[in-house]
Order: sequence, then structure tokens, then C-alpha cells
Amino acid sequence: MASYSQTSFLGGMNMAVDDSRLTDDEYSFAMNVRNRFGELKPVKRPLAIDAGLTADQRCQGVYTVGDFILIFQSGNAKFKHRLADTWITLWDDSTEPTLRLDEGADFVYVQAVPCSYQNLIKKHNYLIEADSFTDTEGMVDETIANGGERLFSFSYKSQHASRSPASIVVQDGINQPNLIVLNTNNLEAPLSVRKCQTYADYPAGDQAPLNGTREYVPIGKQMMYFAGKLFIISSDVDGNFKADDVFCWQTVYN
Repeated sequence: MASYSQTSFLGGMNMAVDDSRLTDDEYSFAMNVRNRFGELKPVKRPLAIDAGLTADQRCQGVYTVGDFILIFQSGNAKFKHRLADTWITLWDDSTEPTLRLDEGADFVYVQAVPCSYQNLIKKHNYLIEADSFTDTEGMVDETIANGGERLFSFSYKSQHASRSPASIVVQDGINQPNLIVLNTNNLEAPLSVRKCQTYADYPAGDQAPLNGTREYVPIGKQMMYFAGKLFIISSDVDGNFKADDVFCWQTVYN
């Protein structure tokens, strides 16, 4: 039997043609392998991860984010590194009772959010008839007409606001969501957990960007991050999905 060395498998498995007609990066058949980045690697057997978990609790979700596994049971949360043997409690009755989610919720929803990439303070300017804009130095104006009577300018200032961290938003559709911040991918990962800010926590006034974190996350369910915004399904969706059932939290500081 002829044999030869193959360095790329990007073409994938092709059982529709004879072996002699395979392209240089295809293969005819494989079992229990995973094709990633042009290489075939064996799929390892499933790993039991239930050791150390509390028995007889409702499982509301199991997620992986990078190298970490998160599990939510009856409103409580634990995590572990994929190579570790021990679960670490994020919150429960005895550690952080104020962070507990609703133990009767069917699902807990999770979305990883990257750190903010647009950290310039923004300002609203209004132009009435022939009035001129004020404080436009160092700004980029995006001016639009409003009914032919008032002009609105949304401008970036030269001042920088604090950067929002890469984090994980956790929702149950009932309580104010939690925010998990992972600081490293080490086995013993230091992290912080807190409640996401509400609209009442959103700083106001001209100095708002300098006096606090311009963040608030509404209560919701499923989430998706796209183009600097976290889109959230409203918690009161009745099954008939409408455009109004989606709102978003802009993760950059505006």
C-alpha cells in the first residue's frame, strides 16, 4: 500500500470521490477526530466534572469561557479551570447571598463581553437656527438636521474615560445581573464578582465620565455581543418575538 506525508487537512473529509481524486488537503475518512487549524487531533473521552458539586440541586446552566467552566445550580454559582480538580464557589448563601440568582429560574444566561475599545468622552451639542456650536475643539462633529429647525451634534472630546474590563454578564431574567471579571487564565485565577450597575447608578452631569463608571445593564435573558454593544432579550417576552423585545447596553463609555 502506498503511503505519503500530508501536512494540511483544511479541505476536510470527502467520501464522495475515490481516494485517488482527493485534493492535497482532503482526507477520505476519519472517526473520533477534530479538524482544527488544518490539523487532525483525536477527540478525548468525555470528562466527568460532577465531583464536588452539590447533589439534588437544579442545574440552570453549564458554560465554558476560555479555559474556565461555569456551573449554576439553584441560584448558586461555581467555577473551575478545565485542568483543575476542585470547584471554587463564586457565590452562594454562605459567601455572597446578595449575588444569588433566582433558584426557581429555568435557565441562567451568560455572555462574555470584551473590554471597551472606545474610551473617549462624548458630548451632545444642539444648534438652534444660526447659533454656533460650543466647545468643539478636539472634537469630531457628526451633525444631522432635526425637522429643519434644530441641529444635533454627537461629538468625541479629547478627554479619556476609564476603560471597562473584559467580563462575563450573568442573567436569570429576574434579578439585576451579575458581572464576573476574570483577571488571568492561571489555575488559581483571581477574579471579582459584583452586581452590574443599574440605571440609577449611571453618573449624571458634565463630569459624569470622570466621576464614575458609565455602565448599566438591564434585567433580561439571552444576550449577544456585537459591534461594541450587548444586545439583551427582554425578560417579559411572551413567546411572540418582536423588535421591541430587544434592548442593548453599550459597553463602551459614552
